[in-house]
Amino acid sequence: MAKVYQLQEESKDRALAQEIRDLSGTLYGVTHFTNPIELPELLRRRGVSEEHYLRGRLNGAQKLAQYLIMSSLRSSRAALFEHVHGTDEACERFTITGFHKQTESGNQQRKLLGLERRLPENRLSIDLPDWLSDEEEHKKACQHDLKIYNRIGKLALQMSDARERSKARLLHRLLASHELLLAFDSRPISLHYLKTLIPLSKGQKAVIATGSDQAGKRSIMSGFAHGSTSRQTIGLCSDSLAEGVNLQQASALVHLDMPSVVRIAEQRAGRVDRMDSPHDEVELWWPDDASEFALSSDERFVERYDAVEQLLGSNMPLPEHLRKERSEKLAVQDLIKEYETTEVWDGIDDAFSPVRNLVHGEGSLVLADVYEHYRGIKHRVLSRVSLVRSRSPWAFFCLSAGSFGAPRWVFVPNMNAAPITDLATVAQCLRDRLNADTESVALDGRSAKSLDRLVGRLSVVERHLLSRKKRRALEELEIILEKLIQHASKAQQQESVDHLLQLQAMLKRPMPDQQPDWDAVASTWLDMIRPVWFDRLSESRTKPLLLKDIRKDLLKQPGRLIEQIEQHFSRFPVLRNPEERIKACIVGVPE
Repeated sequence: MAKVYQLQEESKDRALAQEIRDLSGTLYGVTHFTNPIELPELLRRRGVSEEHYLRGRLNGAQKLAQYLIMSSLRSSRAALFEHVHGTDEACERFTITGFHKQTESGNQQRKLLGLERRLPENRLSIDLPDWLSDEEEHKKACQHDLKIYNRIGKLALQMSDARERSKARLLHRLLASHELLLAFDSRPISLHYLKTLIPLSKGQKAVIATGSDQAGKRSIMSGFAHGSTSRQTIGLCSDSLAEGVNLQQASALVHLDMPSVVRIAEQRAGRVDRMDSPHDEVELWWPDDASEFALSSDERFVERYDAVEQLLGSNMPLPEHLRKERSEKLAVQDLIKEYETTEVWDGIDDAFSPVRNLVHGEGSLVLADVYEHYRGIKHRVLSRVSLVRSRSPWAFFCLSAGSFGAPRWVFVPNMNAAPITDLATVAQCLRDRLNADTESVALDGRSAKSLDRLVGRLSVVERHLLSRKKRRALEELEIILEKLIQHASKAQQQESVDHLLQLQAMLKRPMPDQQPDWDAVASTWLDMIRPVWFDRLSESRTKPLLLKDIRKDLLKQPGRLIEQIEQHFSRFPVLRNPEERIKACIVGVPE
């Protein structure tokens, strides 16, 4: 159920917000021109001219600069000040303790001071504006933007904390009717600032979980998991927890900042709006911003532009229609209506809809009363196995993904075919094989043999169930292990060679009864190499940083790297046997 909460903005704050919006519209966006300016070949083949591309880039830089300012302001004054002056100074100004980042965010002031007279390389055949081609004019543009940012930072300090306190009061009030409450904001610093403002009573607590705070993430995932006995807790989460985790013991969710696209709203709400939620109804609270703070139609598009800019280096020109000075402000009720009625987001089907359709709607495979019966069962079911008559052997498995992750679905079409993991395809495979005429069969020697053989196919697919990044991490680990084995062999370090060979064997040739915990192995490796990764991220670059790009950096000190691997992999993570991880399965037994 969607609800709206009114943010308390003083008239002075609204006037200051409008001044900030107006000032941001005068920025050049100099900090978005550090990489070479060239027309991508793909756009060239599509007929985009260099003139059109350049106009789009210039417009995009200005619009993106304004978008980042206003989206930060909607989050909190602290987030806006961080964007202008950096994390450390924002924490000092707003008395925020215990908040640290691997790499400092924002700090447009420092970026501009370092950019003066550093002209971007022009790879176009046309001239750039003077402020991008002449050193003195470029310096003036940097000084202009610096002056604007400094003014915006001062205005942020002049604003009251009325908006943030109204959010804090809402969270405290909701604890009276909800034992567990989730709140999401895209800016981690806002979560830490907000925590200091929540008037918690005795027995109440607020826990923060962000991408870099592993302890906080574990606390949230355990305290808000299905069946948790935690009470009177507010979970303050960044969008790093908006995907892939089940937090459905919470009965309410608050958007602390306005989601700019339906996808973000769907991801956040999906943490509590689950099929196995213990609650008959969950509440979703949306902020109602004054017009001076409100999300605009242009900003919804620029949010996508920002993602492309971060991933591809500003290779996308912004459309001409976004050059207008004013754009329509979006009403919160319209955004809620779009969220509630949209079947697809960003042109992509809701990935979970094929699963929902198996138990809801006219084409459901499971009767409503059967679903409700099993949904309400309180007894712990270790595993549920169903055997059905079939022309050829097949199997469907629902695998546990650990204490907090969403279960994984796997369909094995036959004894030799590659397993299927795509949800929509798995759901269709079930539809193709299950109908009103499907007969159940008893477990006997023949069906047990089919079950054993199909279970054995699981080891082929579980590594491929990982995210693409973690699969690549394992591939890089294998490559680096090969290099380190060669190094240790030449150095006649036999103990290290033996340990590295054992680790290599576990990755390439795991034993059936010692299936690696692929997720834990990949996570351990990524945690180990993270310092090197962050060092490379801080460098200027023209393309996304890939895991293979840091391979040489890791191998500069092979002896030290071997020591780290021996320390981190002193015990190799191994999964329980497949039979213990299967939460449910349906097996087709040949006639």
